Amino acid sequence: LALWRTASSRSAQHRLREHPRKAGHTSLPARDTERAMSKANVEIVRRALGITMDAVRQNDPGAAFDQCVRKGLIDPDLAWRTGLRGGVGVAGISDFVGREGFVEFIRTWTEDFEDFTIEVEEIRGLRGKRVLAITRQHGIGKGSRATVEMEISVIYTLRKRRIVQVEVFLEPADALKAAGLKA
Repeated sequence: LALWRTASSRSAQHRLREHPRKAGHTSLPARDTERAMSKANVEIVRRALGITMDAVRQNDPGAAFDQCVRKGLIDPDLAWRTGLRGGVGVAGISDFVGREGFVEFIRTWTEDFEDFTIEVEEIRGLRGKRVLAITRQHGIGKGSRATVEMEISVIYTLRKRRIVQVEVFLEPADALKAAGLKA
């Protein structure tokens, strides 16, 4: 599995070592092909997250969506799943599709906060063209001035090297379970 952990600075990023391809092989074994695809999918998600985090800081989610579509990172019909599913998800927020849905979700999610930031703690490639991201989100309530910090987990599904679905989980354990992993 490809894995990145991020501290407060990008210079703290590091990758786990991968087994080098043996000299003389003309094709990759299935396991190496899966590992390479997982690594590529993690990079796609990392790039899309970076663009989205910049857009949140600039309060322009529409520009982030457009840029991600232009760069081939996300599908224009991106499905953003946040509603309750078997007791997991985000209560009070429904599912969204496409650009308008993405913009509505980001605005709904961040509108009650000032200085809203997202830090990526972990990104890991999963089987089946999926990627798990665990983020820490911070904000200051506009009315209350209370500091809010939450750990949010997201499973990204990719098809043809584009993100086609995003599933948001308030509890990392629920995301791990949905990904078929132990919490």
